[in-house]
Amino acid sequence: MLELLLVGVIVLVAAGYSTWALLPASARRRLADALAAATDTRGCPGSLRRAALALQRRAHAGRGHCDDCAAHRHRGEPPR
Repeated sequence: MLELLLVGVIVLVAAGYSTWALLPASARRRLADALAAATDTRGCPGSLRRAALALQRRAHAGRGHCDDCAAHRHRGEPPR
């Protein structure tokens, strides 16, 4: 029984990660903002709030997006 529960948790975590990774950046930002807003209540555990804020920071980070590449930089603008 414990093994089945452990496998179920692993599968859910893997499915959640792959869904998050394959979402467009705008959808990830909206979901992260919604989660951060939902955990901004008095009864929410602090660890869940910190995880939501970390996820929000990561979703809003500008790493790996198309606007980071040299082809989309304006002339004279230094690299990030």
